[in-house]
Amino acid sequence: MVRVHNLQLPTAAAVSGVFRFADMEAIYAYLTKQAVWQAWSEPLPRVRDGITRATVEMLYQYRHTCASSSPPGQLILPESLKLLPLYALALLKSDALRLNPPEAGRAQGLPDPTADTRAAALHTFLSASEKELVHSTYPRLHELVGLGGQGGRDSGAEARAVRLVRINGCSAESLAGDGVFVLDGWSTLYVYVGRDVGREVWLGLFGREGPPADAHEAGCEVVLAVESSDMAGKVMEALMEMCAMDGRGARPAVRVVVAGSGSALEGHLVKMLVDDRQKNHQSYVEYLCLVHKQIQNRLAGR
Repeated sequence: MVRVHNLQLPTAAAVSGVFRFADMEAIYAYLTKQAVWQAWSEPLPRVRDGITRATVEMLYQYRHTCASSSPPGQLILPESLKLLPLYALALLKSDALRLNPPEAGRAQGLPDPTADTRAAALHTFLSASEKELVHSTYPRLHELVGLGGQGGRDSGAEARAVRLVRINGCSAESLAGDGVFVLDGWSTLYVYVGRDVGREVWLGLFGREGPPADAHEAGCEVVLAVESSDMAGKVMEALMEMCAMDGRGARPAVRVVVAGSGSALEGHLVKMLVDDRQKNHQSYVEYLCLVHKQIQNRLAGR
């Protein structure tokens, strides 16, 4: 018996058509899985440099073949790949490919991420779908609105219709002190409670009047009071509805992060804010400038 597979693929008559119909998620998944395979046998700095080189090469080819008449100092990105530098930076900041800090291995210097955390991330990326890879490396930030006592945004004693409002970008600048936010990392949802959130919201969400005194300790866990609070139940329903719309097979874990607690969980959340500058890692603006400079060097023949 001979099994025949027929495959029909679209073609483009011009290079511009290739960029116009490029699939950003498929390209990102290919770059990610290729980097993961290389990370098993090659030095991590070389793997990271390869991601930036691939990003620069794609954007340079578009600039050279499709936008050569534009001013050389102008950064021009194809519409289909306008998020490529952002996702490349997110991959570089992920647990799979993030560099350990310089003090790791010295006195009281711990690797970040640890070897088992990095290995788990590498294995997860190999089997993840395109949507999961994009979503887990560049988390979605939402604000929870409809909670009573949220300053000027949601006044009133009763919890209204609780809903999630998507925030553009992924930066600490969006985390207002009197708000409650959700950072969606696909497999884990982080509920971030601002420093100035009032007693009413704390009671409604967690069944307590305020943050615990030992919130910074590893064993301290704050959980949504879904069994005793109508507000917490509505929040959980909104979270699960969001996950169902994305087609996730498994129910994600929900972790509560108390702002200003200094806990390891808060530190982990901060590292997931890809747009921001972090220790040993560039901000999105800085990385975009780096990519732009390398494209200009290629155009100038350097």
